[in-house]
Amino acid sequence: RRVQFCVMSPGISLDKPFVQKLKAAGVPLLSEISLAHHFVRGTVGVVTGTNGKTTTTTLIGHIMEAVNPETFTVGNIGRPYSEYALKTTERSFTAIEMSSFQIETTDDIVPDFLVVTNIRADHLDRHGSMENYVALKKKLCLNMRPDQFVVYNGDDPYLADIPSLTKARTYCFSSRRTLEEGCYLEGREIMLKKDGELFDICPVDQIQLLGMHNYENVMTAVLTAYVLGAPVDTIRKQVLSFTAVPHRMELICEKDGVKYYNDSKA
Repeated sequence: RRVQFCVMSPGISLDKPFVQKLKAAGVPLLSEISLAHHFVRGTVGVVTGTNGKTTTTTLIGHIMEAVNPETFTVGNIGRPYSEYALKTTERSFTAIEMSSFQIETTDDIVPDFLVVTNIRADHLDRHGSMENYVALKKKLCLNMRPDQFVVYNGDDPYLADIPSLTKARTYCFSSRRTLEEGCYLEGREIMLKKDGELFDICPVDQIQLLGMHNYENVMTAVLTAYVLGAPVDTIRKQVLSFTAVPHRMELICEKDGVKYYNDSKA
């Protein structure tokens, strides 16, 4: 056999005839993420989910950059993991945005932390059923260890079983209820509670992002960064200075009292 392994583009379905031939010949199918991960050092986490992945990954990176200059955000965000792998050191922090397409051919990554933003019906033409799609989004938590952690949406019924699926520590966020531990919305305030300590992060009116979905993205990033050791004051400062990712409710300008947004991603 001349082919040792095949690195799959996430855009190619595993049902394609030539992919089936590779499988039948016993050729391992890897994602670009898997290949790069063999060469990466430092702390590595994965952000997945249906919506909010890019904004959440970018915001986690924005917060952690203020703590650790050796911070990288890669993956489905638009920066190949392999481009940055050899730049990492034992001190590095890397957040990987991963789509379900990338997770399909990623079997060997056990992340230091995993974030699952939410689950909505999507890509069912590719994955065949909602059950398959949901399983992919939770796949990476199955082999995680007690020294690692998962942050997930506590309001999402598809994610309610995460604590029972993993040995990792689990933390959730909620926009609908007060939590004994985690990040939640209390009125118009983003609150963080962990180990008996309660922190008022900021009012949502001071955030440069619009909409409940973005408040949830902020809560996800706040909780993740705090568990990673970022100080609350740093988290607050970075959240308030964060602006929208291009094409996602991005404020372009204000003219004659009218605000213009680029939301072409929608």
